[in-house]
Amino acid sequence: MARKPLQKNTKKSAKQPAKRGVKKIVSQQTASVVPQILPDVMPSAHESMPKNKIGYVLVGIIAIAALIFFTNRGMFLAATINGKPIFRWTLTKMLTDRYGKQTLDSMITEMLIVDSANKSGIIISQSDVSQEEDKIVKSFGGKVTIDELLKYQGMTKADFDSQIKLQLIVQKILSKDVKVDEKEVTDYIEENRETMTATDEAGLSKEASDALISQKISEKVQPWLTQLRSKASITTYIQ
Repeated sequence: MARKPLQKNTKKSAKQPAKRGVKKIVSQQTASVVPQILPDVMPSAHESMPKNKIGYVLVGIIAIAALIFFTNRGMFLAATINGKPIFRWTLTKMLTDRYGKQTLDSMITEMLIVDSANKSGIIISQSDVSQEEDKIVKSFGGKVTIDELLKYQGMTKADFDSQIKLQLIVQKILSKDVKVDEKEVTDYIEENRETMTATDEAGLSKEASDALISQKISEKVQPWLTQLRSKASITTYIQ
C-alpha cells in the first residue's frame, strides 16, 4: 500500500521561500536607510584628519614662538619694571616719533654724499681717515687722546671713522674750486697767531691755508647738499 506524503514537511517547505523574501526586503530597506543616516551622524576618519593636522601645526607654531621669546627676549623686550614690560617696538615708535625725521635726514644726506663720491671716483682709505684723526688730536695740543675725545663726543670709533670719511669726501669734492691767496694767509696768521699750534713760518702758512680752505668749503656745503637733494629722487614714509 502506497504511503501518503507528509503534510507537515510540505507546509514547512512552502513557508521557507516566504521567509527568505522577507529577509531580502528587510536587508534592502536597511541598506537604503543606513547610508543616508551615517554620513550625518558619524564623520569619517578622512574628514577628521585635516582638523587634527591643523591643530598640531598651531601647537607647533605656538611652541616655537614661546621658545624664541624666552631664549631671545631682547628681540621683543627693551626692559621690564617690576615685571611690567616695555616692548622694543614701543621704544622704536617713541624714538621714531621724537628723532625719526632728524635721523632719517642725516641718513639721506650720508647716502647722497657717498653716491656723489662713487660717481666722481673718489676713494677714501683707512689711512686717510687715520691721518685726519691724528690732526684732530694734535689740534688739542696733545692734551687729549682719541679715546678721551670719543668719550667726550659720546661716539664709538666706528662712528667717528664714518664721520671723518664723509668729511674727507666733502672736502675732496668741494675743494676743487677753492683757492686761497697769500694775503688771505697773512691776514689769518696775524689774527689767529696766538691760537695756532705751529711755531715756524712754513708751519703757520700751512695751518692758515688749511683753515681758510676748510672755512670756504664749509660755506659751500649747504648749497651743495641742497643741490644734491633737488636732483635726487627721495621718498620718505615717516612724518
